[in-house]
Amino acid sequence: MNIEVKLNPKDYYLKFSSLGIRPDGRSFTETRKSQVHAGSIASAIGSATVKIGKTIIVCGIKAEIASPNPYSPNQGYIIPNFDQSPMVCPNIKPGPPDSKSQIISERIFQIVKKYAFSTYIRLPLEKLIIVPGKVAWVLYLDLVCISDDGNLFDACMTAVTESLNDCIFIY
Repeated sequence: MNIEVKLNPKDYYLKFSSLGIRPDGRSFTETRKSQVHAGSIASAIGSATVKIGKTIIVCGIKAEIASPNPYSPNQGYIIPNFDQSPMVCPNIKPGPPDSKSQIISERIFQIVKKYAFSTYIRLPLEKLIIVPGKVAWVLYLDLVCISDDGNLFDACMTAVTESLNDCIFIY
């Protein structure tokens, strides 16, 4: 990160604001360029790579058979896991996931659970039941941040949505 941003963030951003541009040169109404590649991991049952600006997220899905959650015995479930390597950002330390990674994982879980059958995510959790009340599919959504240049959560949700829609589940 630029030393000027750390020492005087208000002045740094005011300088660009007075010029009518963002620090990366975009106008205020210009979005970052984005690319989505579904099916990018051959060994996953669903996957996607998303690039928004210089932020890159890869999401892969694997499935296992498990007992359904006792609170929703007629639904399968998902377990998202977001990981950001220390190579991506100097603030990330090696070891267990930091609080940012845990917050992103939990927020993805809440959104997918709420909108599992919507215009964007077409995977009703009820369709993940094999034997009602006894056996269900659990989908592990593994998200890896390759590069973080902002819009991290947007890139994660796009990767999750595209990976779930790429999922080879027959239902």
